[in-house]
Amino acid sequence: MELEWALLDSDMKGTTPFLQPEKWVQLPFDGIKPLFNAGLKKGPEATTATIVCRYRSLSGVRYSSMCIYTFSRFEFVTTFGN
Repeated sequence: MELEWALLDSDMKGTTPFLQPEKWVQLPFDGIKPLFNAGLKKGPEATTATIVCRYRSLSGVRYSSMCIYTFSRFEFVTTFGN
């Protein structure tokens, strides 16, 4: 499965050529500072940052997800779609 990701309101994006079940993929940024910086581009009262992912399975079917990081809760909520 191929994965494309992008941190909205930033220049950070990338691809991972193959995802494996039960394996973690580390995005190439350290810590949550890039999330805060991207969120602040929306304004000083920003409360979230968003990572958008697009997947292409081996069969060619495309999927997407949106991972919203909430600063006040220090957590991600992920929504999957087609």
